[in-house]
Amino acid sequence: MASSSISTGVELVRRRVASTIPDATTLALERGPVEPESHHLPLSPGLLMPEGNVLAVEVHPRAIERCPRIDLELLLSDGPRVVRGPYIERLFGGVLDLALQTNTPTYFSVRYGKGEAASSRDRELAEDPSSPPQLLHRARITGLRPGTTYHYQVAITGPNGQRSELPLVPLHTPPASGRPLRFVVYGDSRSGHSVHAQVVQSLLVEDPDLILCTGDVVERGTEDGDWDRYFAVAAPLLERIPIFMAPGNHEYALRRQGAQRLFQLWDRLFVPQPPAAAVASGKLDAGAAALSVVPRDKSGLDEATLPRGYYSFDLSSVHFVALDSNQARSADQLRWLDADLSRAALRRPRAIIVWMHDGPYSMGWHGDNGVLIRDYVPLFEKHRVNLVFSGHDHDFERGRRGQLNYIVTGGGGAELRPLKCGVPGKRRCKHPPLAFFNEHNYVSVEVLPDALRVCPKRIDGTALEPCQILRR
Repeated sequence: MASSSISTGVELVRRRVASTIPDATTLALERGPVEPESHHLPLSPGLLMPEGNVLAVEVHPRAIERCPRIDLELLLSDGPRVVRGPYIERLFGGVLDLALQTNTPTYFSVRYGKGEAASSRDRELAEDPSSPPQLLHRARITGLRPGTTYHYQVAITGPNGQRSELPLVPLHTPPASGRPLRFVVYGDSRSGHSVHAQVVQSLLVEDPDLILCTGDVVERGTEDGDWDRYFAVAAPLLERIPIFMAPGNHEYALRRQGAQRLFQLWDRLFVPQPPAAAVASGKLDAGAAALSVVPRDKSGLDEATLPRGYYSFDLSSVHFVALDSNQARSADQLRWLDADLSRAALRRPRAIIVWMHDGPYSMGWHGDNGVLIRDYVPLFEKHRVNLVFSGHDHDFERGRRGQLNYIVTGGGGAELRPLKCGVPGKRRCKHPPLAFFNEHNYVSVEVLPDALRVCPKRIDGTALEPCQILRR
């Protein structure tokens, strides 16, 4: 389904319709959205008359035998409002990156300080009022100390001076090196919004230092409506706990075009990655590269031509690596991973954690990934990766093959899928998992001085199985 809207003879919106003038026989270029889609139209002076205004909407089917349908709601606002955010793009190394999107161009400011309440010592960052107002805003707060409680409060101001303040948000920074670190892993929420909302509430109670997301948080990455719904459900988490995402195949949909939307929303997380040679030579450290876009004047590299989708960082002496399983066949990603893990070993991390969407091992619906087993598992074992997380299969699975511990946690909301072997009526599993549950779930992990404490949980926070201790 496609649509276009016209008011007083001016076309305002066109989606999924060719650029030519449509008529009754024009078909949509692709199907319509599953989630409600919003279009924000600024009303400039002279666009509307005192009376007699007409908003005309055309709806075109994807196929000639289809009968298109539309549910339309018209809302008026007397000022700018926030449509996504505020949300944390990154929080580590004493740096907090915030982002926010508004329905009309605005100016953005943020006040912040120590503790859970505002004080006279708070500082403020503000956009330059002499520059054009923007829809997507970003702010970087530096100088934060580990293991400390802070707060921030965002305000937006329209070009006409209308100002709105959002509620104050408390948060805490990750602990210092060597201290216990707590993180949560979940993914595959997609369109399971009611389940996802329960996961969000449980994770707020958990209050981890960070969250690793195994991807597939939307049905189609190209759909604004899908992203609007994700931000609406996950908002309480996004504003106060950093969520580090690995791209899923649904983020790449449609036809791999959705990845650009993902990278735009988390621009400071999915930074362009340097070639492995630059990392291995020591000219550019892989961990440092995740802190900012590769500078042209230092590396001689053009970030516009560099790949995105995978990254790494160190937090509390733990090395985290996010991989893009959509790029599993990429020689660049594979070489980068080898160089990154080699450099990380020199820093002697107390643990190495890898996460991605489609992992090497699974006895679920999709099964093993042969490319990852052939190309990536040898690197995981060579560099002594402690634990690999993935999603893609909508279940919970814990196992160990060779020297590699792995967990599949794809139970964040999407429909559940059963074990494909080892149950009555199905073949015997060649590599039986150590544990398998066909339930929605998330995994809580605590990094201790000499071990990982891994606790799989149902979405209400109760134990899915007893906590496991993985010695390092």
